[in-house]
Amino acid sequence: EAFRNQLREEIGKYYEQESRNRLHNDIFELLVHETPIELPASFLKKWIQTGSEKPKTAEEAEKEYPQFDHQLRWTLISDKLIRENDIRVSAEEVRENAKNRLLSYYGLGAGAQDTEWMEGYLDRLLQDEKYLDQTYRELLTQKLFDWAETRIKIKEQEVSLEEFNHL
Repeated sequence: EAFRNQLREEIGKYYEQESRNRLHNDIFELLVHETPIELPASFLKKWIQTGSEKPKTAEEAEKEYPQFDHQLRWTLISDKLIRENDIRVSAEEVRENAKNRLLSYYGLGAGAQDTEWMEGYLDRLLQDEKYLDQTYRELLTQKLFDWAETRIKIKEQEVSLEEFNHL
């Protein structure tokens, strides 16, 4: 019975996170598609053709443009929301997130004691600019979605697992 309860709890956590991911995706899509932004499409397509190390054909640029447009809109919208609402991530939050990932990776609980090797490993990990930037951006995006959740009216709806997977 204890095993079943633990399993039920873990499955519940998983689907709670999945439903939250779905909500964040819906917020993302709504903002990208409903925020009016005029972009210079012909200029951007030309830039896609010539702006990288390997030049692209007009057909390649045309094919890549919708995804580029989508991402550029999100970047402009999210940057403005972050700036206007003073959403920030501290160095301590980045370090704490890295530590929690490290603990999770090694199968240690959040209550595990800090050790010398862990602190040294964290220090080296946080020297990696790519890792640091990725972690910072993930935390900033999470805070942006947390902020957005407080600004919208959420209509909860129970659905079957099959209906949820279809969404």
